[in-house]
Amino acid sequence: GTRMRRGAGSASRSAAGPGSVVAPIQEKSSPARDKDEEGADGGKDDSDDEFRMRFFEIPVGGAEWDEIENFDSDDLWTSKAFILVEKSEDAVPVYVWIGGEYTGLEDPEDEEDCHKFALGAVKRFANSKGVTVEEVKVVTEGNEPDAFWDLFELG
Repeated sequence: GTRMRRGAGSASRSAAGPGSVVAPIQEKSSPARDKDEEGADGGKDDSDDEFRMRFFEIPVGGAEWDEIENFDSDDLWTSKAFILVEKSEDAVPVYVWIGGEYTGLEDPEDEEDCHKFALGAVKRFANSKGVTVEEVKVVTEGNEPDAFWDLFELG
């Protein structure tokens, strides 16, 4: 896509982390992607314009899951919590990001609270969206691993 500015070499390296699990699915659903990463001009199908990652605000109460399109790291509001998940038919790891001032938790600093909240949110998300979750990765504001930031580059 046009959002990656580091060149094809580093783009494929950064995808070797969490994305490597679903690589076979990616290739089948979008054969043009391989050519694209090598710089060939074959990626004119619809799937190329789509994000490989999906970003949802975790709703309060029984509200709808709000997907945020064209997201970037500026969309991580400190007063909210979000789910970041790869588009795939396979089981996928799901990241739950919890802002430092998120009011849906008694104490966003409490690791156990965060994990309980995240598991509950992911369960509701999986049921609502029909997603099979491979694992839940809880990320709190200020403690984001590099792998988490890399997901925004895949978007």
